[in-house]
Amino acid sequence: MSGASLVERQNDSARDSCVSSPSQHLLAFATYLPFVAEIISVDASTQTAAPNNQPSNPPFIRSGHMAAPGFSEHRIYWEEYGSLTGEPVIVMHSGPGAGSHSSSARFFNPQRYRVVLFDQRGCGKSAPSASDDDATPALTDNTTQHLIDDVSALRHELNINGKMHVFGGSWGSTLALAYAIAHPATVQTLILRGVFLCRKADVDYFFQGNAAEFGADPLAMSAPGAYLDFPTGWRHFVDVIPPEDRGDVVKGLAKAFSSPPRTDAEPEIRSNRRQGPRPLHDQWRIPRRGRRGESRSLVQRSSAAARFAGR
Repeated sequence: MSGASLVERQNDSARDSCVSSPSQHLLAFATYLPFVAEIISVDASTQTAAPNNQPSNPPFIRSGHMAAPGFSEHRIYWEEYGSLTGEPVIVMHSGPGAGSHSSSARFFNPQRYRVVLFDQRGCGKSAPSASDDDATPALTDNTTQHLIDDVSALRHELNINGKMHVFGGSWGSTLALAYAIAHPATVQTLILRGVFLCRKADVDYFFQGNAAEFGADPLAMSAPGAYLDFPTGWRHFVDVIPPEDRGDVVKGLAKAFSSPPRTDAEPEIRSNRRQGPRPLHDQWRIPRRGRRGESRSLVQRSSAAARFAGR
């Protein structure tokens, strides 16, 4: 394939993860999960569609912050939608780093379900935030096990005592599977999309690609990776990673986010100070085709970098 062909290459199908056959992985995984007893269809909301032809969100019930378990500074933001007497559903958002969105509650009939959304550590309205200039507090005590413990604490906080539905996509599917394996007695069903198993091969596909060779040959196709489908976005991503850190991008990102910027000109991977504290990972986005031009950030996963590096 010529360099020009590579640059011009477009991805015509929507992708939520780098796993080539997510359904096969999920079926194989489910074989060993006794609590995955059936495949269910989620009731569609019966509410009238909003003026933009998008379904309206189910009724908002309440929201709050929960002190994270253990000796931690984290405070976890949560919201509830639907019916307090309904079957509990907990939503694991993607990213990680993206935060939850009320639109996730639209998948469930508000008369039947009690939908709980929460922002994982360092994300959204949870505090501290990984988008702060100094992300160290947000990335401290922020591992997959910490997030599993947060879900258990949130169940206690909201008085959810029985089994619940667990809904997650992309990274959220990873966390949902991890939680279900750790606490199978609390899971009634798993509802997963865009399954991402967070294996080293999956993480390398998404983060590493040809980063190590990028400086010498940006068109090098040395390994599978997201760069093959999104060369422009990949260039923006790699350009802000110091060359000495490109051999292991995950560790490089973890290092970048774990220390505050020393000068306004320091690697702009975290924040563009000329435009205020807003992180660059909110400005540099890689197209996610198939959803009317919707886009998703590649560098958005700031807390993920530390989580992968420290797992």
